[in-house]
Amino acid sequence: MKILYIAGSSRNGGTLLGRMLGELPGFASVGEMRQIWSRGCLQDVPCGCHADFSACPFWTRVGTEAFGGWDGLDLTRTLALREKLDRPTSIPLLVTGAGSPRFKDEVREYVGLLGRLYRGIEGVSGAEAIVDWSKSPSHALLLSKIPGAEVRVVHLVRDSRGVAFSFLRPKRRRGEDRSGKSGRAGEVRKTPIASSLHWLFTNALPPLMSGPTRPYMRLRYEDLLANPRRVLEAVIEFAAVRRSDLPFLNDGKVTLGPSHTVWANRMRFKQGEITLRQDDWRTALPGRTRIEVTAMTLPLLWRFGYVPSPAQPGP
Repeated sequence: MKILYIAGSSRNGGTLLGRMLGELPGFASVGEMRQIWSRGCLQDVPCGCHADFSACPFWTRVGTEAFGGWDGLDLTRTLALREKLDRPTSIPLLVTGAGSPRFKDEVREYVGLLGRLYRGIEGVSGAEAIVDWSKSPSHALLLSKIPGAEVRVVHLVRDSRGVAFSFLRPKRRRGEDRSGKSGRAGEVRKTPIASSLHWLFTNALPPLMSGPTRPYMRLRYEDLLANPRRVLEAVIEFAAVRRSDLPFLNDGKVTLGPSHTVWANRMRFKQGEITLRQDDWRTALPGRTRIEVTAMTLPLLWRFGYVPSPAQPGP
């Protein structure tokens, strides 16, 4: 079983890349799968096909394949395991295989549930590769422990200034109003300092996930927008999935069909032709904020080629 895992920060363009890959034969793009227990099974938010999770034919078949129906899953126990294991503090233990006997037993139990879930997706979709853009390093490490699973990590990087600008604009995810919250529930915002810290942490970890059992590649969101055909061809080659044409790409535009994404931003619902546009943060982000974010994230901006390093000539 092959899992193509998109890692990186929030607002990194993972939904766009995942949706584009979902248009290709051999790929099943299913969204941020670490959220399936809470958003799908518990809250019954809409699938990318617009049907509620419980009414979606695809996810109904997956539940039957994996657990004999979603009612066959102990959801309370599953949510407790995810909350304990799929978190940043678990990463050192998951990497080293350390931890108490109880922790190791819980990892085996949760990995067993994940294995049944992803085998169900594989069986229902018939795909060569499952595309999961949960981004969380701990979730990727748990997936890599599934017997017979091959996790390939695509580290999708977006300029920290673009991420900061995106976080300044509130976004609401469809279905979040079912969480029981009220008022401004569903609005996701971060201050420039908070978004910079988030960007540093989430982009420093993915390279550490590479290894013999987790092949790794890095690409930039801006390059995906500028030359989507070349980037998608590179990802297809990295995923070791049979090559195919890209008829949904045409002159800076992409045409998307329906999807069965369990959770992601609102773009997962979009269908039809979408124009690919570069970020407008260069003109819209306040100068002081730009300086602040650049200073905080400078080491990785150098590393990812967004600004010249001290050893390089200026532009």
